[in-house]
Amino acid sequence: MAALAPDFTILRVNATLAQSLEYRAEEMQDMAPERFTHPDDMERLKEHLAEALASGRDPAPIRKRCLQRGGGSRLCDVHLVRVGASGWLSQLEDVTDRERAIDLLERERRLFIGGPVVVFRWVNAPGWPVEYVSPNVKEEFGWDAADLMSGALNYAELVHPDDLASVAADVAAHANAGHGTFEQTYRMKGRDGAWCWIRDFTVIHKDSNQVATHFEGYIFNDTARIVAEREREVRESDLLRLLYFSRRTLTAQSYEELARVVQSDLQERLGLSHALIYLCHAEEPRFARLLTGAGPALDMVQRDAAELPLDEIPLLRAVSNSNEPKYCRDARLDPNATTASFRSFDPRSLLVAPLHHADRALSHLWTGTRGDEGVLDLGAADLEYFRNLSGIVALAYGRIRSEEEGRSTQARLRQVEKLEAVGQLAGGVAHNFNNSLTVILGHASLLLDHAPMGSSLRAGLEAILRSGEGSAKAVSQLLQFARPHAASGFEHIDPGASLTELAKMLRAVLDEPIRLVVRIDDDLPAVSVEGGAFTMILMNLVLNARDAMSGGGRLAIRAIAERLQSARWLRIEVEDDGCGMSEAVKANIFEPFFTTKGERGTGLGLAAVYGAVTRAGGTIELRSEVGRGSCFTIRLPETSDQAAGLVPSFEPRPG
Repeated sequence: MAALAPDFTILRVNATLAQSLEYRAEEMQDMAPERFTHPDDMERLKEHLAEALASGRDPAPIRKRCLQRGGGSRLCDVHLVRVGASGWLSQLEDVTDRERAIDLLERERRLFIGGPVVVFRWVNAPGWPVEYVSPNVKEEFGWDAADLMSGALNYAELVHPDDLASVAADVAAHANAGHGTFEQTYRMKGRDGAWCWIRDFTVIHKDSNQVATHFEGYIFNDTARIVAEREREVRESDLLRLLYFSRRTLTAQSYEELARVVQSDLQERLGLSHALIYLCHAEEPRFARLLTGAGPALDMVQRDAAELPLDEIPLLRAVSNSNEPKYCRDARLDPNATTASFRSFDPRSLLVAPLHHADRALSHLWTGTRGDEGVLDLGAADLEYFRNLSGIVALAYGRIRSEEEGRSTQARLRQVEKLEAVGQLAGGVAHNFNNSLTVILGHASLLLDHAPMGSSLRAGLEAILRSGEGSAKAVSQLLQFARPHAASGFEHIDPGASLTELAKMLRAVLDEPIRLVVRIDDDLPAVSVEGGAFTMILMNLVLNARDAMSGGGRLAIRAIAERLQSARWLRIEVEDDGCGMSEAVKANIFEPFFTTKGERGTGLGLAAVYGAVTRAGGTIELRSEVGRGSCFTIRLPETSDQAAGLVPSFEPRPG
C-alpha cells in the first residue's frame, strides 16, 4: 500500500511494498511513481495518471513493471482510489509469480496440444466413458474432443475388436495387482476408419478402498515405427526364404519341376495356388505359348489358353516393355489384364513377371487367383518378394534352358553322326543295288515287250517291274537325307504363295473329320531349299498328322516371320491334336527306318524331312505329349538372293 499526494508523489508506503522493491519505507518518501516504473511502461503510466486527474473518477487498474533497487522488476496490478482533496490511495498487487506459473502452464498446454501426444482420462466403467481428452486428438486421430467427452462414443469403441479383449484383460490385471502405471500397444480406429497402432501409457487412480476409479495418461500414434519394424522382420524372413528357394531351384532339372517348386513357394508365402510359365519371343511380341505350369488350373489353361495373343493383353505387353512385374488386383474390373480365352476360367488377381535369359525377356511367370479364390490384396513387401522370386526363377529358367540346349545340341550331333554313318553305308550299297535293279528292270522290260498280249507271263513281269520301281524309290529316299547337294540344286521359295496353293491340295487329301486351319502372316521371308523339298517337307508332316488323328480333329499350319540374332527367319508350325508321342518315340522319330506304322511305313519320310531342313541351314523341333497331340516347328533362314528368282516349289520342273 502507498499514500500519494494529489500530484502522485509518495507520502508513505507500508513495509511490504518497500521490501518488495528493495527499499526502506522512509527512503521511498517524496518519490515520484516514475522513479520505480519500467521505461517501457512509462508513457502508459503517464497517460493513466493524466486521465485520472482529468476525469475526477477512480481509474481502472493498470498493470506495469515496478523497478527494484537492485535492477530487477516485479509485475504489479496498480489500483488508484481518490481520497478527497488530500490525494490518492494506491494498492499494488504483485502478480509476478502467478503470471509465471500461468505462462508455464500455458507453455506446457501448448506443448501437449501442439505435439503428437494425446492426454486422456476415462472412467473405470463399462465401455470406459471419456471424461477428458486433449484437443489435439482431432489432429492426431480425427476425432472431435467434444464428441468423445459427451458420452456419445466410449473409449472401448475405438479399440480394434481383435485387440479389445487383451487390452481389457491387461487393464484389469494391472489394476488388481496394485500397479500404479502400465503401458500397452494396440490398434485404435481413426475418424477416417483406418486402424493405427498406438502406444498407451496409463496411470491408475483408486479410491480410499483401493478400487480403480479412473485411468489417465497419454497415447501417441506409433504406426510408422511398428510398421517399419514389422516390414524389417518380413524382409529378413523373406531373404531367408528366398535363399532356401534358390537352393531348391538348383535341383530342378526341367521346366515342369521348376514350376512345381515355384508353386509351392508361392502357396506358402502369398497363398497362391498357381504358377504358369509362358514362352514368348522378345522380338516378335504377338503370341505367348504355355511352356509349363503347376496348380489346379493347369489343365484348364492348357485347354483354353495354351497360346495367348499378347497384343490383346496390355498388361503382359507392359511387362515385356518395362521389365518389371505387374500386379492387377481384380482382372474382372481391368480390361487390360485379361483376354477372351482367359475369361473362361475367371481370373481375379494377377501377378506377372518377365523371365530374362541372355538379357532378353523370353518368357513370363504368371500367378494369381481365380473364381471363388477372390482377390489378393498385396502390400509393398509382397510385391518386392515376388520381384526377387521372379529374378531367381529367371536364373533357374536360363540354367535349365542352357542345359536343355546343350542336351539338344548333343542329341543333334549324335543324330548327324548317325545320319552320316547311314549315308556312308547307303552310298557304298547304292551303286551295286542300283546296278542290280537296272539289270532286273531292264530284263523285265525287254521280256514284257516280247511277251504276247494275254500271256500269263505278263502278270509276273509287271509284278517284277512294280517291285523294282518301289525299291528304286526307297533307295532314292534313303540317299536324299544323306548325300550332299550342289547349290545349283536349290530353288528360292515364296512361302506365302507356296503355302496358299499347297493348302488347296491338302484339303483334298485330308479326310472329312479333319479340320485344316492355315494361318499365313504377311511379309514372310523368302527361303532357299532343294528342288521340290518344300512341298515334300510339308506333305510328309501333314500326312503324318493325318495318320495320328484317326478320329478326326484340328490340324493347324502356321507360317510366321521372326527375327533371330538380327536375321529374319521363316517359322512354320504343323500342329495336330492327335494321339501324340511318348518320350521313347520322340527320341527316335528322325531315325531312318524307324516307324510306328508297321508294314505301312518305310521309316524314311521324317528322315528325309530332317535331311532337307538341315541342308537348307534350318532346324526342326518336335513338341508332343501322349494324348495331347504334336507340333513340329521348322525354322528356315531368309535367302540372300533376290526375290525375283522365286518359284513356287509345287510347280513341276522341266525334264
